[in-house]
Amino acid sequence: MNAMSHTIDREKFIDLVLHSKDFIALADHYGRITFMNRGGRQMIGIGEFDDLHEMTFTDSVPLEWQELAGHAKGDFRCVRYHLRGC
Repeated sequence: MNAMSHTIDREKFIDLVLHSKDFIALADHYGRITFMNRGGRQMIGIGEFDDLHEMTFTDSVPLEWQELAGHAKGDFRCVRYHLRGC
């Protein structure tokens, strides 16, 4: 792949994450949210420009999701599949 192709793929990925209606977030190794997309903010009622600096991942996830994640051995990526019945 050439540099232009990588740039286009990266731009598509960023667009997908930013505009997805799914909850997409990143946290540091302390569990503090470093990024949350618009869909995630809408799901939990956080404004688009509200500061996430002090929010932890468990603060942002409903209790039933945390329980599902516990069943998935702490892998929050699995929560989506459990909620959708996959």
